[in-house]
Amino acid sequence: MSAIAFTPLALQGGLLPHHRQQKVHHPGLGSVTVDCDTLTVTGNDLRIAVCSAPAGTAAADQFALLSTLGTQAVG
Repeated sequence: MSAIAFTPLALQGGLLPHHRQQKVHHPGLGSVTVDCDTLTVTGNDLRIAVCSAPAGTAAADQFALLSTLGTQAVG
């Protein structure tokens, strides 16, 4: 779906947002709580999921540490 087609859908209410917090397991960080936002396009099987760590949270700090360490072992 192009951005041109996506914009009218969003403005006309063709997207149904769903927000939740979810715990995910990262092999280097362990359990991390992230915010997950899922957009569902009505009348279609298309779903867009975005997971992020809110700024200022422990999860954000964990991901910042991960970006610094790269693939080095933690612990």
